[in-house]
Amino acid sequence: MRGNSFRLVLTIGVALTADHCPAQQHGRGQAPDRHAEGLAIRIRLSGEEVFSRETIRLAEDTTAAILQAAGVHTSWVVCGAGSPLPVSDPCRPPTDPADLQFEFVTRPGTGLDLLSLAYAIPANHSAAIVYPLVKTSAVKFETSEGIVLGVVMAHEVGHLMGIARHAITGIMEGTLGRKQYLLASRGALLFTSAEARRIRGRLTTLGKPTR
Repeated sequence: MRGNSFRLVLTIGVALTADHCPAQQHGRGQAPDRHAEGLAIRIRLSGEEVFSRETIRLAEDTTAAILQAAGVHTSWVVCGAGSPLPVSDPCRPPTDPADLQFEFVTRPGTGLDLLSLAYAIPANHSAAIVYPLVKTSAVKFETSEGIVLGVVMAHEVGHLMGIARHAITGIMEGTLGRKQYLLASRGALLFTSAEARRIRGRLTTLGKPTR
């Protein structure tokens, strides 16, 4: 960790599990750029009730704007508690690399830094977000929970789309602090052009947009 910032972690491990209920689906962001038309990902949120609806909406909008700047459309599925799930339910565990699942957890996974805001599990197309640290970061750095959460989700999407290493600038920096959240609130914390190309290339290779 550098200074007073919190870490973001890429890890390979066992995905966390949760019960779900029938989903609410919606889109965020404008239509994709011409050069990337049809490139899209879907993100499922599980356990989102730990945040207010306003926080979730701002987080979704923040993540969607960052991905839109990279040429990727984002749609969302909000999953609550309850089971069992029918085969067609969009809250079933993802099987497609462009179909991602984020769960909100109380603490970092075993063996991870206690200041880890989130960690990605690429093998399961999923990520876990440590929601108490999101709330703490918002207070510490005098920003909104929605901005912090949106930045963290966009960062983890980057990892799940094949960006393994952290960068020295932009959304894929390994630590987050006041500067990064301020940039995000202004729409200026983005993927680098090389990172954006990598994400688009990954989705193009998949060959079947998720909407």
